[in-house]
Amino acid sequence: MMGKAVINNKVRGNSHELFDKELLNHKEDLYDLVEIIKVLKEKNILPVITAILTKNDNNDSTEIGKITNGIKKGVESSMESLNAGKELNTFQLMKLMKDPDINRAITFLLAFLKGMGKSL
Repeated sequence: MMGKAVINNKVRGNSHELFDKELLNHKEDLYDLVEIIKVLKEKNILPVITAILTKNDNNDSTEIGKITNGIKKGVESSMESLNAGKELNTFQLMKLMKDPDINRAITFLLAFLKGMGKSL
């Protein structure tokens, strides 16, 4: 990914041809990127992503990393369970609520939904 500084240095260094070739080589990718940015702006997601990526608070990046890792592990676990073909009844569900990991995840999801609902 070329930052503004890299682009400006290439243009200032009279390497317009190299820059133009790079643009032509990635023309379709650039169109796709512009379309993605348009959608993110329309859905008002771009400011959120920008705020997350530009925030220099180490605690936030650590928390995001924990959540990302948790999602990854959750998907892996759910796929294993799905492939095993196990079904869950009401009593098993109530028993699982006593599991600290499941309880913590459900509490997290409910808090997330509550916060999201407040902003809608």
